[in-house]
Amino acid sequence: MTFEKLIEQFIHFVEKEKNGQTFVTCRRKIYVFYEYVVLELQAKDVNYQSILTGMREKELLDSLEYYVKNYDVKYATTAQNYVSVLTVFYQYIYDEFGWENKL
Repeated sequence: MTFEKLIEQFIHFVEKEKNGQTFVTCRRKIYVFYEYVVLELQAKDVNYQSILTGMREKELLDSLEYYVKNYDVKYATTAQNYVSVLTVFYQYIYDEFGWENKL
């Protein structure tokens, strides 16, 4: 499975579970995370799984900083929502594929 396909699968999962603004917010934030992982961590379809499972606190915080800087985030709740989406995403990849990040 490609990294982009994984993200689309996650979005589909969220769409079934949530609706309205929550879904739209989740979709935007997971695509920002995808962008960060591809552009900053050089993720490719052959290595994204090991990048996701090997990310440490620093990389996750860097992804938040990337979001804040590149998307002109001004509110703490927006940043907190980003972290919440990543938490749901990591739970999803663990539940669906057994991919664990031991942060």
